[in-house]
Amino acid sequence: MTLVKYNPWKELETLSEKMDRFFDGFPIFGTNSAYDLAPKFEVYEDKEKFFIDAELPGLSKEDVKISLQENLLTIKGEKKFEEEKKSKNYYISERRYGNFTRSVKLPENLKTEEIDAKFDKGVLSLSIPKAEQRVSTEKLIEIK
Repeated sequence: MTLVKYNPWKELETLSEKMDRFFDGFPIFGTNSAYDLAPKFEVYEDKEKFFIDAELPGLSKEDVKISLQENLLTIKGEKKFEEEKKSKNYYISERRYGNFTRSVKLPENLKTEEIDAKFDKGVLSLSIPKAEQRVSTEKLIEIK
């Protein structure tokens, strides 16, 4: 009879692998999802403007569409698969291709009609001027 050393962590490794396989089927959690294609955002502001920088590596400005509807800014695009090169023998390809959409709700105090968009080195930069802050004035209303 052969003695086998018991490893209590082995069962947890198996459980972890099963959980990984389970979540791979969901678009948000899986590594083969459209979520992987969505641009990563940096959103920040200063006293005069609101800024959004979106990483879009490998894309050109012609591949990207920006729309605004009721203060919801949406960036859509497609990362296209380049034509297959017959001379290459692929062993692994981890690049992602396909359509993506990413939206962000903008604050109310922006001049959305004056959005400035620039695309440079795979980064889409949007700057939106802030509107004048409305001074809230309290008015007493007389009850008749």
